[in-house]
Amino acid sequence: MMFRLTKVALIEYIAVVLVLLTSGTYIWYHELTPAIACLIYLAFAIYYRIHHSMGGGLVFTSLYLFLTYAFIIVSFSFHPLMADNQALGFVFQSWGSYLILSNTDFDSFKRKYLKVVFLMCAYAIPIYFLIEYEISPFSIVDRGFYRSCMGVSVGWPSGLFHRFAGFYHEPGACQIVLNLALILYINNIQNSSLSKSEKREMIVILVGIILTKSTGGYIILLVIALCCFWKKIMSRWFLPAFIVVFTCGYIILMSDVVQDKINNESSASLISRQSDNLAMFQMVLEEPFIGWGLGSVDHLKRSDALGNWSNSNGILYMTSSVGIPWLILYLAFLCIGIYRLGFRNISLLFVLLAFLMMESNEKFIEHPVSYIFCLLYTSDAADDSLRV
Repeated sequence: MMFRLTKVALIEYIAVVLVLLTSGTYIWYHELTPAIACLIYLAFAIYYRIHHSMGGGLVFTSLYLFLTYAFIIVSFSFHPLMADNQALGFVFQSWGSYLILSNTDFDSFKRKYLKVVFLMCAYAIPIYFLIEYEISPFSIVDRGFYRSCMGVSVGWPSGLFHRFAGFYHEPGACQIVLNLALILYINNIQNSSLSKSEKREMIVILVGIILTKSTGGYIILLVIALCCFWKKIMSRWFLPAFIVVFTCGYIILMSDVVQDKINNESSASLISRQSDNLAMFQMVLEEPFIGWGLGSVDHLKRSDALGNWSNSNGILYMTSSVGIPWLILYLAFLCIGIYRLGFRNISLLFVLLAFLMMESNEKFIEHPVSYIFCLLYTSDAADDSLRV
């Protein structure tokens, strides 16, 4: 069957690429600077909304954004001095994501998301191996805050990652994007309705997840596996399904990556995340209703005082910034969005768990990929002209 790329499909592919690039990639988000990247993203989103309007379904999803903006404004009134432009960046990314995702059908989006992420892995994984085994004919470029090779992030100035990070600032961020591709296809995996090309693409993405050597990524992958095989585990296929999931879980939990993190009390990553989480939890307790301000001087000073150095938990970061009312709103819209996209019963709980774990692993919550479940459009009968 001949592959036909329509104008509508092309603009959708561009939208997916920008959603991924604006979600913290070094080659786009950091090289251009967040300000320019967010402006381009929002400008394209406005064009996309004008030329790709699916109609309807916009008022409800926009309610989450307007209420969140209201919480930010209230918090800002108590903590008016800003340390950076995070609040503005949040608005640009969230509004741009709304304009794109609320006008993109779920089935069409997930197919294109899978293809684009597959291509990113297919390009970046060979470069990762060439660098890792020191046989690369390409030079490593020092960009100041990170090191890259042919656009692929390979390390910090202090040394190589020795883990797969793709185009993102670290492997932990990369695994979020990769695992999300699998989460979007959970229903298809459960129903054994994957095409041959989708299976091949998922295998490559799965290899990418394994190469990230991310403890959080591995545990999220285990949750995804449990969700995909849950029906079989609870059926007459209980024994073989249980053996497969148990074996995969055992391999993941006993891997060097996880065991080093668990047993090595001096792990810099573990200590940093523990410090961040405890500090931000304390900040939430101190300002539960209005937060410390998104990107405010007060938030920065209190973070430094309590030992929150990197805001590594996105959900706690936003809660400490704008308060618990935002957290309640976020969880409510997240559950509604997951349900609307067709994840029901036990799948809803597993998807919710996996997504919350991803957002608690990195400060990723302001980036476009984090709005997929809250804002993405769903239709039982999407126009075939919008698909490819």
